[in-house]
Amino acid sequence: SYARARMRFQGSANVEIEEAMPVDLTLTTWQEPLAITTESGIMTINGYNVDGRSVILRPSVDLATIEHTGARVMRHRDRLTQGELLFFKSPLASLNPFSLARAHTTMALNFTVFAAGSSKSVKIDIPKAQLKQPRREEVDGYVAYRVPFVALPNSAAGDDEYKLTLYQG
Repeated sequence: SYARARMRFQGSANVEIEEAMPVDLTLTTWQEPLAITTESGIMTINGYNVDGRSVILRPSVDLATIEHTGARVMRHRDRLTQGELLFFKSPLASLNPFSLARAHTTMALNFTVFAAGSSKSVKIDIPKAQLKQPRREEVDGYVAYRVPFVALPNSAAGDDEYKLTLYQG
């Protein structure tokens, strides 16, 4: 029931770092996390609100070590952010993910979830995305669509594929 994020950073270090752990560490200022649920969320696809269930976002950067004269350099070869939407079936006259995928339509995707009884929320904005072929499936006895997508660089937003905003009021 909690919003989760997992990140892994890889790189190289030139020097080993050793520091003693603090002995007077206190966790009294930490707060219990608030549950952020899809029941209090809004998913928008191509400007149309749908009954969203989840968004999976997979940022990916392809780095390569290139040998130059006298040096090794890490360079970006490619980046490709992909993801997956899961939402309950809406009338196809309002939103038809099959025709949007076939037409390679670029569109904005947004998903905001709110903490119950609080002004805290998490918002994922993907200003420019292309849907891949949707799959119909059953979720809790209802028809839903699982739709893979590719987040494209957006020159209006500094070539960022997505924006993650954490609100705390």
